[in-house]
Amino acid sequence: MNSLIKLHPNSICSTLSNLLEFKYLLSKIISTKFILAILVCCFLGHTVVSQKYVRELDSLNLVLKKLSKKDTSRVNALIEMANIQTYTATGDVFKYTDEATEISREIGYTTGLIEIDFLLAYYYDHSGNSPKALNYLYDALEKSKENNDLARMAKCYNFLGLVHESLDQDKEALEYYKESLSLWESEQNPYMVGLLLENIGYIYAEQGNNELALEYYSKAFSIAEEENIEIRLGSVYNAMGKIYFKEGELDKALEAQKYALEYASKKESIILLSRAHCAISAIYMKKKHPEEALASAEKALHFARLSGSKHDISDGYKRLNEAFHALGDYEKAYEYQSKYMTLHDSLKNLENVKAMERLKHKLNMELIDQRHKTNLLKRNAMIGVLVSLLIIGFLIFNRRYLLMKKRLDSKRQLLNYSIRNLKEKTELVEKVNKELKIFKENATHDVKIQKFNKVLQFNIVTDDDWENFKKAFEDVYPNFIASLRYHYPNLTTAEIRQATLIKMKLTIKETASVLGITPESVKKSRHRLKKKLDLKENETVEEILDSVHAKISHG
Repeated sequence: MNSLIKLHPNSICSTLSNLLEFKYLLSKIISTKFILAILVCCFLGHTVVSQKYVRELDSLNLVLKKLSKKDTSRVNALIEMANIQTYTATGDVFKYTDEATEISREIGYTTGLIEIDFLLAYYYDHSGNSPKALNYLYDALEKSKENNDLARMAKCYNFLGLVHESLDQDKEALEYYKESLSLWESEQNPYMVGLLLENIGYIYAEQGNNELALEYYSKAFSIAEEENIEIRLGSVYNAMGKIYFKEGELDKALEAQKYALEYASKKESIILLSRAHCAISAIYMKKKHPEEALASAEKALHFARLSGSKHDISDGYKRLNEAFHALGDYEKAYEYQSKYMTLHDSLKNLENVKAMERLKHKLNMELIDQRHKTNLLKRNAMIGVLVSLLIIGFLIFNRRYLLMKKRLDSKRQLLNYSIRNLKEKTELVEKVNKELKIFKENATHDVKIQKFNKVLQFNIVTDDDWENFKKAFEDVYPNFIASLRYHYPNLTTAEIRQATLIKMKLTIKETASVLGITPESVKKSRHRLKKKLDLKENETVEEILDSVHAKISHG
């Protein structure tokens, strides 16, 4: 008879393996009762779980009616009520978190605000909106640090690890998990220490490092066994079973998942029930037992829908597709394959998830607004007024926009005229330079040469020319030069001129023509400008200048 868990040489998992082997042998003696218990739990699980939530909801509703005063007790009751709502697809989470947030801010209850952040992070993470979940967690972490609340800091680090793990960011997840583990060890919390050990083990298992994963799972199991933490035992069994499945040890995997199912049923953990059934379905498929695989897959999907976890629902669809395909029911297989592909793609496509969450948030906000309206007529009248104001506002804005555009076009024409004027003056100097060169080659009189040398010394871009150009430029790009000086105070006037001409998209040759200098001098001047702007890698002067302009536009 094979033992339940394979013994690894020099592994610290031997204690766990021996214990599991003993449980396996014991299960042979009471297998009939065990199987019957599992079947009863599976069929009655939904009823038990539903009754549990109904009882909790009724109890909390009575508490909230008695706690009319705006204090921490009411906030805690509201948070607990909102927490229960997250377990149902139709739960009104925001109804309770909004009131809890309002009271917490009013009475300065920071702990309440942190717990609300945790709850909403959980809600959005399970809805597939990981970025929004991270925002709430960062806010919770900041508040926890301000309060020097080590327990909630540890909780936050663990949650951050979970979200990053769901985004396949294993490196960040491990860092957060280990940070959380260190804090929970200092707090001497065996339950959370076991949870973190299991989370770390899971990442190593996903990376294919089964030996290291088993090491962490063994530590988690030992703590759970010592402290009699049954839900943790069930979770570790589930994790161990997945490793055995990957290694092809199907009998051990099946036994481990059955134990996980036993603990999940005992603790009424719908998430673990879903995942254990899903794993059992996969094992039966490998063992060529499609009927058993189908039965387990249906239960997995049932509990996944109760938990509201989209990832678990997706896994349930996948298992049903495989089972129906093996049974030759291709119509059903195609149905669940389509559901799986649709949900799987939506979870992987961040843009689609964001769009769905924006729509969900919009609907929630509309529901919240409706609570504050006395009747449908008043709401419709309000909407009519708002629409009318929006139309009027749009017409006014559009008219102002057209006027501003017309003025801006006029200013642009003036600026272009200024540029052309400077170019024409400079071209005149270039013509004189050419004539002077010819004259020098043929002239014999020193006096005439001296006169032409004076022309050479003439700078076409005089202070007046610059001031006129600057005025026209500032009309088109208001405060650009001032903002440039503010962000880069070490720029010289010559470099400011270079920057404005670059902003005008003038080439090196055109810039040289306008400033009355050689193209080589322009290149050197632009090189000095780049150094002073302290450009990052792959950044250009044009991008920096555009960003300066953008800051002014949005300022």
